[in-house]
Amino acid sequence: MKRQLNSRCRGLLEVESSHKGSSAVLSEASHVTWTHSIARDFVRSQRVWNIVLDNTGHDAFDPQWHWANGQLGLFKTLAGTISTKTSHFASCIEYALRLEHRLQICPIKFLDELGRTAAIYSTVYGELIPRKLNISVENFLDFAVLFNLTSYVRTKGVTLPREDLVRSCRLLGLLDVKQWEVCSKRFGAPAVWNADFEEMKREMERVMNGLLDRGSDKSRWERAKKRLSRQRKT
Repeated sequence: MKRQLNSRCRGLLEVESSHKGSSAVLSEASHVTWTHSIARDFVRSQRVWNIVLDNTGHDAFDPQWHWANGQLGLFKTLAGTISTKTSHFASCIEYALRLEHRLQICPIKFLDELGRTAAIYSTVYGELIPRKLNISVENFLDFAVLFNLTSYVRTKGVTLPREDLVRSCRLLGLLDVKQWEVCSKRFGAPAVWNADFEEMKREMERVMNGLLDRGSDKSRWERAKKRLSRQRKT
């Protein structure tokens, strides 16, 4: 088998267009494939595949998780301009949204770590917020409320002090649909995230109401909402 691989394949995988010659241009349609059926059958044989599984902990390779962790690693460690840091942060949000859409589970630990790192490079928030809003985002919870990261707020909110939730509530619903479209394009967000902007805003409001109403004086929360509403109008 080794002789066959060396003489006929020169490896296990190739880019789909490489057989056309070194001058072949890669495109979005290009993909990685087996160099030959010999390589495919060898790797997929039960004996070899068991060896692969034993050495990878029987975990399937998840490219989106690897991309997400890679972008987070860049955001945490790579020196760069504000623009570069903002790009890495936005990419982390993009992959978190893609993971949530595919797995139907919010990657809380990943976003928590992103938030801790963003506390060091807090200028990224200002780069992503529309200038005309004239607001400040102080932490990742603020960011999540402003950009309707509902699953994160719903899960994380039950572990946070009420004061933190009330403070972040000032940003609830401030983005309009045009501002949202501009921001979501920068995140490279999956289409499902943009499906119904107004419904997402309403869902975030329901989540915040539920969190703030837990075991509390509802009339106090109603007074706070009215006060916030008056502040937005002025």
